[in-house]
Amino acid sequence: MTSPVLSVLLSTLVSTAPIAGPADAAAKPSTAAVGTSARGAQATREEQAFQLYQAGRFAEAAIEFEALWADFADPRYLYNAASSRFAVGHFAHAADYLARYLETPGLAADDRGDASGQLAAARGHLVELLITVQGPAEGASLTVEHVPELASDLRPPLALRTAFGETGGEGNTALDPGQWRVRLSAPDGREVTQEIAIRSGPSQELRLDLPEAEATPEDPPSMRPYALGFGVGGGGVALVGLGMTIGTSVRANRLLTGDEACTMEAATCRQRVVRNLNARAWGTGLLGLGLGSAAGGLTGLISDSKQRRTVWIAEAATGGALVIAGTASVFLGARISRGVTSPSDATWNDFAAWSAAFTDEGAGGASLHSVGGLLLGLGAGLTTSSVTALLLQRSGEGRSRRSTSKARLDVGASLSGIVLSGSF
Repeated sequence: MTSPVLSVLLSTLVSTAPIAGPADAAAKPSTAAVGTSARGAQATREEQAFQLYQAGRFAEAAIEFEALWADFADPRYLYNAASSRFAVGHFAHAADYLARYLETPGLAADDRGDASGQLAAARGHLVELLITVQGPAEGASLTVEHVPELASDLRPPLALRTAFGETGGEGNTALDPGQWRVRLSAPDGREVTQEIAIRSGPSQELRLDLPEAEATPEDPPSMRPYALGFGVGGGGVALVGLGMTIGTSVRANRLLTGDEACTMEAATCRQRVVRNLNARAWGTGLLGLGLGSAAGGLTGLISDSKQRRTVWIAEAATGGALVIAGTASVFLGARISRGVTSPSDATWNDFAAWSAAFTDEGAGGASLHSVGGLLLGLGAGLTTSSVTALLLQRSGEGRSRRSTSKARLDVGASLSGIVLSGSF
């Protein structure tokens, strides 16, 4: 039940008026213009606010009424907060609250007259301030906040009701003499803050320059299409190379062991064996090329671009080393087996004798030749896919940053080994 003191103060400060509900957006200020909400019961908080007012502790009463207004949207609290601010000499806040209170639908004539008179009295203490905004400020909010000289001088920020366009605009307010902080905040996070000393006398002006919004860099293109292309394509090439390697190896082995009889001349039989062995080397080369390409493509599935770039650089370096090793193995294997695979001695007319000699002297060279093809293909696949990916990623990042920088990669050999340099 409301105490007798509370009943007297209610009738003294503001007569009973139609209570505006939360939906009355025109009458309710933004949360930036009110104090911190509390959790106590409404009646308890209301009585405490009036007791503070009766005791002449107007600043504390104002904070309580502002919190009540924020929590319950009862226009009586807004009027009482204005009266408290007026009593303590915070006329800018009193004027702002009274102006909002006068927007209450169905306000009684006596209440409107009292509020209008008090609003006029409050404005008589204020200094007009014209705020000019330059720059794209559509949707931006403008607030003013008193900069206190004493820690006990607590006043909530006031949100000005303004509308700015693409090129800026103007906003008007009236403030108490003293130091104020004006803050303009755009929806995209841009903000400009400036302090101004309000002095008694003629109106003042303030200009705020809101910078252009920074262009949001486009997301670098996804490397998944690249990963799909090289992964699937490399896998297909690897399967072809594997089939070719197995098929030619089996055919050459059957000829050498006699499981498949060769009824033609010995020279023709030798040529068939050598051709199958050379085809095996091509098969291992395709197998390596496919595996290397697939490995570089699958690296594109790594989500972190820096980690992805590091792996590709490592793959490119490894691929370059494998190309050198594979090339050396191919030539060395061919050199080792040349005396058997390219005989000049006419006595090699017995294919069985040649097969036995090849198994003893040339098989190792032929195997090294095939291994060299595998290393050469693997290195070529890794290098090609990795360098291509690095260039594509760099190109995409450059477009997203609107950069003119270019990617560069140099791969070469030196006496000490593989050399990889560049910028990505």
